[in-house]
Amino acid sequence: MLTLLSAALAADLTRMPDASHAEIGAVYAGSIESGRIVEGDLTVADRRFQQHDMLFTLAFAPVKGLAITAAGDLTAAWSYKYFNARTMLLEPVEGGGSYLGSDEPVDGNTPVVREGSGLNGIWVGAALAPFSEVYAKNHRVTWRVDVGYRSGSARKNRWTVVDGGRGAAPGGSAFRVMGAFSRRTGVSEPYIRASWQAESPVEVDVVDEGGLGGTLALKPASIAEIRGGCELHSSEGDDISVDVWVGARYHTPERIPSGILLPNTLDAAKAIAVTHSDTVAGLFGAGFHVGITSFLRMDVGLAGRYTVPHTQEHVFAAQTSTDTFGMEWRGALVGSFGPAAKD
Repeated sequence: MLTLLSAALAADLTRMPDASHAEIGAVYAGSIESGRIVEGDLTVADRRFQQHDMLFTLAFAPVKGLAITAAGDLTAAWSYKYFNARTMLLEPVEGGGSYLGSDEPVDGNTPVVREGSGLNGIWVGAALAPFSEVYAKNHRVTWRVDVGYRSGSARKNRWTVVDGGRGAAPGGSAFRVMGAFSRRTGVSEPYIRASWQAESPVEVDVVDEGGLGGTLALKPASIAEIRGGCELHSSEGDDISVDVWVGARYHTPERIPSGILLPNTLDAAKAIAVTHSDTVAGLFGAGFHVGITSFLRMDVGLAGRYTVPHTQEHVFAAQTSTDTFGMEWRGALVGSFGPAAKD
């Protein structure tokens, strides 16, 4: 699952609104990941994941170095599609399920689909810049620390079908903390950012596309991410800059309903919660930043991602393949408004 933890681009990592100024932004973030589901040497299905997110942000700085933040976090669409998907068979010895011995699908071009859309929640929080090269010449580094809280959605989320469709929210509320540090040295600005988003447990009345399910206690994955890079400015100003970076993302193990991360599972498993193992992904990317006017800026970015193989549902042996690669892209428009703003 893509997270908008990484929606902020390099130019925004340590930037703060000026005192008595507000910043309003719109961020679009997309992601695609392709690979296979395998069990032993058998390819169970070709797997594709897609997600398109929007984040509408507001930040107001009552004083220099402190900002109150809020954001509406929504997913326009997400989908898991499984092509050439085999059907899980009951394993008679242990009573579990396995794809081994199952027949190839007659029509492999018609995928098994899990999809949804909706509001992930509303974020409220604060940002603090205890040190900033902009505020004081004797500050040799710029810090920005963010904390935030996101509302939950136990009824409309990605784990259950409501009114004919799935939502997008993880279900429970979340707490997030981020720290970013940068230092300007001429036209270069090296930076590092670390973030942690802790998801809370939630009880959900799970129903799948076939009407099967039950009440389950779930625990969506919490997410840690670290990134380091360098932004290169066109001159001593900030009108145009590019940045390159590398990073890593870690998802903790999560308890979710069976039948979402694997295709054609046993009907008897649809009413149980399974453990999706922890995942590690390596990231690399680049960004481009333009100051369109003195009060409007645009940021765009592109990133590649490799995710190591991991078990999708702990009660079954199937896992992701070694050739699981993804791509992320994002763009943002941010406007600054305040008494001292000039065109």
